Amino acid sequence: MTASTLDKIREIVARALRVEPSAVSDSSSPDSLPGWDSVKHVQILMSVEEDLGVKLSEEQLATAWDVRSILEAVNAASAR
Repeated sequence: MTASTLDKIREIVARALRVEPSAVSDSSSPDSLPGWDSVKHVQILMSVEEDLGVKLSEEQLATAWDVRSILEAVNAASAR
């Protein structure tokens, strides 16, 4: 997947956290965005799966803790 996938992930994170997509970068994480707690994290990952039509493995879910690693997990899931 490409930069458009990154944009979609940024939009999903922004929607979940109720911030502007411009506030979300590829390095955004729970440490850098207020309100990104464990509940929001689960919501983000579920939305990523649903909106992007991918199924993340347990291992991918366990390692997807910031925007960059979520993108990597989506790319890996799409390659399967």
